[in-house]
Amino acid sequence: MSLTPMLTVTDVEATSSWLQTIFALTSVHGGPEFDMLADGEGQVVMWLHRHDADHDHAQTSGLDMSRVGSGIVFYLQTGDIEATNARASALGATFVEELHHNPLAHHREFTIKSADGYLFAAHTALQSEPSS
Repeated sequence: MSLTPMLTVTDVEATSSWLQTIFALTSVHGGPEFDMLADGEGQVVMWLHRHDADHDHAQTSGLDMSRVGSGIVFYLQTGDIEATNARASALGATFVEELHHNPLAHHREFTIKSADGYLFAAHTALQSEPSS
């Protein structure tokens, strides 16, 4: 079993571009109402759905966009945390937490916030010791 989250957003194309640039994802669907983003191996890792698109989804109709993203953090493992961090910085991403070693999770990570309020934490694989 695998989990593929669907994020409800106000601007699918802008959010898709933002996520593709920072996390090196690829659009495998594209469009103003819906997109599917895949990693470098072609595995779809998330869907994006415009909040007011009429696709007969009970979970998106009447959604209060002021509460979107509340309490959810999406962790995406990256092979090059420095490059991912640099891409986020270059785009002017809002950093909730700068790049640091998390001793409880045994990895390096940083957290950014999307325009719709979702939190995305980029992290490395497990590390036994902090690295620079």
